Amino acid sequence: MKKQSLILGLFLAFGLFLLPTLSNAQCGELANKCAPSLKPFKSDGQFHRALLLEGETAEFETTFYAGNEYKIVACTGPHSDTLEFSVYDSRYNLLFSNLDYDMPQEWKFKFNATDKYIIQANLTEGAGSGCAVVLIGFKEDFTE
Repeated sequence: MKKQSLILGLFLAFGLFLLPTLSNAQCGELANKCAPSLKPFKSDGQFHRALLLEGETAEFETTFYAGNEYKIVACTGPHSDTLEFSVYDSRYNLLFSNLDYDMPQEWKFKFNATDKYIIQANLTEGAGSGCAVVLIGFKEDFTE
C-alpha cells in the first residue's frame, strides 16, 4: 500500500510539474497563430500570455509612449469571442473595455502621454479554462 501511495505521489508531482510546460506551449502556439493580426503594426516583441481557469484574471503591465499608435490583439482558443480585455491607466482608471463595444478582439489607439498601463484579460463566464494571449503592436511617430 505504501508503494502504491509513493508511486501515485510521484506521478502526481510529475504531472503538476509537466502541466505548466504543456500549457505554456499551447499558449505559445496560440500567440504565433494570432501574431499576423498585428500587421501592419510592429510587435513589441512580447507575447503576454496566461493560462486561465474559470474566474481568473490575467494582468499585464506595459508602457505606452506618447505619439506612437498602438494596436492590441487579444486571442484565445477556437472561440475568440470568449476573451474579455480591458486597459487601465496606472491608477486603475478604465480607459477601454471590449465589453463596451460588442467584444472586438482588436483595439487601435494613441496616447498623448507616456505612462505605464495595465491590461487585464479574462474568459467570459461559462467559457471554462484556456489561454489568454494579448499582443501589442506599434507604429512610431517620428514627427515633432
